[in-house]
Amino acid sequence: MKITIIQTGANPPEFKDRFAPYADFFTRMLTGADPTLSTNVVAPVLGEPLPDVKSLEAIIITGSASSAYDETPWIDELRRFIQSAYELSLPMVGICFGHQIMAHALGGTVQKSARGWGLGLHEYRLENPPSFMNGTPELLAVPASHQDQVVALPPGAAVIMGSQFTPLAGLAYASGAAISFQPHPEFSKDLATEIFRRRIDNPLTAEEVEHAVRSLDGRNDSSALATAIARFYRQHTATPV
Repeated sequence: MKITIIQTGANPPEFKDRFAPYADFFTRMLTGADPTLSTNVVAPVLGEPLPDVKSLEAIIITGSASSAYDETPWIDELRRFIQSAYELSLPMVGICFGHQIMAHALGGTVQKSARGWGLGLHEYRLENPPSFMNGTPELLAVPASHQDQVVALPPGAAVIMGSQFTPLAGLAYASGAAISFQPHPEFSKDLATEIFRRRIDNPLTAEEVEHAVRSLDGRNDSSALATAIARFYRQHTATPV
């Protein structure tokens, strides 16, 4: 199955010599969990037009510095794209911003959280997990970096993963073909460290950020969540809709 990565974020220029291109993090996550998966990239954040939904096998929507409720042309178009993908039951996964904009486009509510920034290795509890999460640890520790949160469910969505900080951290939709997660299973420890440290004075203190960085030394279940995502894709055919 070919997964089209809908790239909605970009690396800062200073990452160029240290890290792979932004979309490569998702390719490595997906193919590391299932080598039979392949990827291609469409980057609306860079001005690339979104493809015809009917030409695709499956999609994953990435993180972003933007907000799901922003009123910009590319985000408006992305919301319409998500609605079309959902109507056609195209296998669709959202990560962080992708999680949020899927919820927003499909009738939920996203806003800046009164809890502030979620930064560090966060622990999430599974709630009535779907079959593709069989064998996944009941408690998952995965890096998080976000201020916005989904605060009201879209119609037909159910919570499958949550925490005290982010109660609606994982969603599965009634179509059976759409899931999303707030944390970042695609983050390596080095990448998460650099992203976290960019939050110093913007708006977090150095002490708060270093606390988040130290949390990355704990148990990390990103590969387990990536495996569950790969299983979700395998439940669907590779035939374009």
